[in-house]
Amino acid sequence: MARPDGWQILKRNRAAVIALGAAGSSKLGGSKVGGGIDLLNEKGDRIVSLESNEGGGLLVCRAGGERPVASLGASSSGTRGGLLQVYNAQQSPVFAAAVTSDGAGRLAIGTAGGVATLTAEAGKEDGASISLVRGGKRALAFVAAANGGLMNIFSAAGAPSVVAGNADDASGGVVLLRSAEGKDLARLGVDDKGGGNVVLFNKDATERKTLAGPR
Repeated sequence: MARPDGWQILKRNRAAVIALGAAGSSKLGGSKVGGGIDLLNEKGDRIVSLESNEGGGLLVCRAGGERPVASLGASSSGTRGGLLQVYNAQQSPVFAAAVTSDGAGRLAIGTAGGVATLTAEAGKEDGASISLVRGGKRALAFVAAANGGLMNIFSAAGAPSVVAGNADDASGGVVLLRSAEGKDLARLGVDDKGGGNVVLFNKDATERKTLAGPR
């Protein structure tokens, strides 16, 4: 019996089944870890792949030379849920949408080298955060906390040096200036009477002086 026009079975063994057409081919393969389906161009380069990983299934779209440009599927890093990644010409991921270890959503935008510089994450409950990162350390963060909004400005070492938001111990806002060791050195906030005050600390944060507004 003649085979259908346009496709011919070239090779069949334990590892793969390859079908060739006029403009391209496809390959069905398997291994001890899992299986995969590849669509090949006329040069034999993979352009689309369906494959399995430790987390489940994965779809990979590729450019010339088998360079990945986007992938969508189950994350193999052990997190719960899926993963979407977009790659640049150097095959580094520059955009990612994934699931955190808590099961919430996470977005990341990376540099040309694939290092995340902006991340947005949902919290365990109804909170969220946006962080700007440089050199692998956070430089600026905005957080939706239980008592309202919070902003952190970090030092080059990644320690919060300026904190602004709603105070936990008084009604109103508060701004904290901290040392490189994370100790409070100055606080601008609201006192228990509802007036403004400034609190200055020594370098060890063991002594303080308070400046309060008129009663």
